Amino acid sequence: MTIKLPNLQNIRFCFLFVLFLLTLVTCDGGGGGGLKFFLGGGSTPPTVTNSSLKVGRQGYAGLPTGRTLKLGSLYASSVNQYTMVITNTSSESITLSGAPNYVILGGSHSDQFSLTQPTSNVLSASATQTFTLTFSPKTLGVKKATLKIVSDDPLSSNFLLNIEVTATPLPGPDINLSYGDNSLTSGVSNLNFATSSGTTQTNQLTIYNIGDQDLTISNTSITGTDSSKFSLSALSGSSTIVSGGSRTISITFAPTSSASYSASFNIQSNDSSSPFQIALNGTGTSGPVPNIKVSYVNNSSITEDATTGTGHTFSFGSILPGASSSSISVTILNSGTANLTLPSTPVTLSGTNQSEFSVTQPPLLTLSPNSSTTFTIKFSPSNNGSKTAKVTLASSNGDLGSASSSAIDLSGVGGSKDVLIQWNNAKEKDVNKSGGGFKVCYKKGSTFTAEGDSGVTCTNVPWTSGSYAPNSKLITFTSTGTYYVKLKSYSTLNTGSAFSSQFSINITGP
Repeated sequence: MTIKLPNLQNIRFCFLFVLFLLTLVTCDGGGGGGLKFFLGGGSTPPTVTNSSLKVGRQGYAGLPTGRTLKLGSLYASSVNQYTMVITNTSSESITLSGAPNYVILGGSHSDQFSLTQPTSNVLSASATQTFTLTFSPKTLGVKKATLKIVSDDPLSSNFLLNIEVTATPLPGPDINLSYGDNSLTSGVSNLNFATSSGTTQTNQLTIYNIGDQDLTISNTSITGTDSSKFSLSALSGSSTIVSGGSRTISITFAPTSSASYSASFNIQSNDSSSPFQIALNGTGTSGPVPNIKVSYVNNSSITEDATTGTGHTFSFGSILPGASSSSISVTILNSGTANLTLPSTPVTLSGTNQSEFSVTQPPLLTLSPNSSTTFTIKFSPSNNGSKTAKVTLASSNGDLGSASSSAIDLSGVGGSKDVLIQWNNAKEKDVNKSGGGFKVCYKKGSTFTAEGDSGVTCTNVPWTSGSYAPNSKLITFTSTGTYYVKLKSYSTLNTGSAFSSQFSINITGP
């Protein structure tokens, strides 16, 4: 006896991809038989509602795969911990994969989250495991991350949960200081100057109030050994700055000889952390000199100064092998008083996976004072797994006339894309009991006739409980290309019906 799904041979399949949207499309054949699939990936996993695993905060109902857990609004300066619970709602044991990291953290703001791992990767029927999720916001606004759990759950082997939380300012006034696009940190940041002896250089700063009450500036001053070489302008407006408002103030450096100078800039206010203080470093030169500034927008959407030092990083996240990420742009600015010279190939890549990344060279190799140019970086993984490299920018005279070098550490993951395949329930009772179910088979690049053909991958979707066998399966594809997919039912009375009509899915990046 051959068991066939209703109208399975007549099913028509279709696929719709709208730029930047992930859209579910249902296509039916004659008589109501039908199959639908959903293309997912990146930071927006597909919505699946029939996973055996559920994950949620302790004391709250767990969520199935594809859902979003919203943790509300929290103060930006706080560190918040949540006990998370993984629950196996099925009647069979489930094993988590990927030791030692059974729960994988990802998403656009994953650098502001951290987690511990469950103590065991085996969940017996109805059992639970816990882990801790910590949120330490670095900036204000909505922060998003994802939790991924790979397991042998027959309903959904790739569990994906979105996390959303909003970082809000503390009550009261809250001062923030920036130079251009660079945010400055009290007690940590430096403001650098370089100009010829007998001339001046002026840098303008912006004072923001990111609190929810008025910020009152009571005093601004320059102190320190060489304070006489620096001078302050007046604030650009009233000393009271409303919530969300700002004022500008300028600092002028006037060296009298070829030497190094240092001082401190101080802001007294009604901010609870007052005073706000940054170091001032000035270099007087014997003549005009170039001064290189290298910056890029980091993963926290903050412009980062990567001119000197270490610890400058950028993560491209998960990109499907065969696809490429969007490019990030790095800006090179000459803030000095003479021409800045770059070598013929100023940007180079190094590191374990340098071939997985690519760079462009800046179009300008000579920068006059106050002019800039850019180069770009892109991630194009050839296979799955974590990738790292380093990009280095060299100049001939960017460090006040001496050679300079700036570096950014790069990372990315050769990831995967999920397709949720769904079909109508089978009415044949043998499919909907122990030993019955469905089988989804697929092959990349060409068609096939049997599940044993070369290059064919098949996965079973067995009946586990209830009136019907599951009518969906989340398939994870690990590279771009065209995949051909077929479906059949099976039972203890028959190893499988004839395959359904073939359909194809074009998996594209990122």
